[in-house]
Amino acid sequence: MSINSALYTGVSGLSAYSNAISIIGNNIANVNTTGFKESRGNFSDVLSQSSGSGGTLQIGRGVLVSNVTPVFTQGTFQSTSLPGDLAIDGDGFFMVKDPRTNALLYTRNGNFALDRDGTLANPQGLILQGFDVDSSGNPVPLATDVNISGQSFPPKKSDNGTVQVNLDSTAAVITDPNTGILVPFDPANPLQTSQFSTALTVYDSLGTGHTIDAYFQKTADNNWSWFLGTRANQLAGQTGDALVVTGSGTMTFTNEGALDRIITTADSNGPLAAPVQGATVNVDFAGGAQPAQTIAFTFGVPREVLSGGVFVANPSAPTGFEGTTQFASASSTLLQSQDGYGSGILQNFSIDEQGKVRGLFSNGQALDLKRVALAKFPSTTGLKLVGKNLFSESFLSGQPIVAGPATSGLGSLQSGALEISNVDLSNQFVELIRAQQAFQANARIITTSDELLTETVNLKR
Repeated sequence: MSINSALYTGVSGLSAYSNAISIIGNNIANVNTTGFKESRGNFSDVLSQSSGSGGTLQIGRGVLVSNVTPVFTQGTFQSTSLPGDLAIDGDGFFMVKDPRTNALLYTRNGNFALDRDGTLANPQGLILQGFDVDSSGNPVPLATDVNISGQSFPPKKSDNGTVQVNLDSTAAVITDPNTGILVPFDPANPLQTSQFSTALTVYDSLGTGHTIDAYFQKTADNNWSWFLGTRANQLAGQTGDALVVTGSGTMTFTNEGALDRIITTADSNGPLAAPVQGATVNVDFAGGAQPAQTIAFTFGVPREVLSGGVFVANPSAPTGFEGTTQFASASSTLLQSQDGYGSGILQNFSIDEQGKVRGLFSNGQALDLKRVALAKFPSTTGLKLVGKNLFSESFLSGQPIVAGPATSGLGSLQSGALEISNVDLSNQFVELIRAQQAFQANARIITTSDELLTETVNLKR
């Protein structure tokens, strides 16, 4: 009876270590599988009988693989430079949906790309899940497909512009050679009646770009006039390419070349009843755009501002050298910008460490479109393997916590990278050697038991 028991014990060892070798072989086979987590076989003994006083004689009946659990240690990252490739630095899982069954599955494989419908999906067609975002880029807590198709960026009209230049203090005042009187600025002949000019593009409410020309005319030492205008064919109800002044005023400088004062004295309708602080234009652009578009230009921060009809010290206490200056060097443009832009279509996208899917548009603007969702389980070892590097929720895993990356302990994302398998080949080969030796030892138990049984049978001869 004992010899027969030893025989079956050896058989259990062969079966158990055959399974162990299969587990190790599966780990080794998936050493290059993206996001793969190695598995570990857990062994337990089998108690056959217990006898003697208090059960002191306990004879085992062998061994079995009681369960196989995945090992969710962090894998290293492999850079790919593809915007849809994602790796999780932490404990979270990507949520993907099977479009055929709407079943939610979970994976560490972040190999995603845009499909023909503009949806981020993996090579098996499973759709990455995420959150919509509000106008401020904050996630709306409702998991949905990460789809960024058909996105466009509406235009924004220009409200503010910046033109900063240096005006040559040595430039001569343009006067009539016969009378010596200052030659007034002439929109029909702007280059001959000014010392310097520059231009920048602004946008109307429909996103159409228009060129605004800026001209600067020296009227006396440390005194200049500025003129902002555009061509007639850019304005509603007008034709031709003649310059139309839409705003003008004056600026003065200190004897160190710092900007001292700047005011607007006229707009597109003519002289103002009283000058106003700063440089402002009022434009009726053509093409059905919003009429009377006001654009406030900043030439610099003057030392004095107009308040109640008189000039007072600027409360921000500038030096006067923060923008436009007047030095004895060639007139030049130092900086120009404006806050409008035309409409744009989606050209590319990027994903940051917080999972924000940011669309990059043809007008140079960026907008947060979606946010990737991650899931975390109370017991990751309780997840059910369903193949293709996917897991499903089970009773043992518990229900997932779903949130954005970098929150709730879910880990952050790294875009342009993939998490490679966490299989350690050297360790697996050591385990394979151990399993092989254990298998051979159990085979020896069977052959030894067979020899003993044979010897027992021969006792009758």
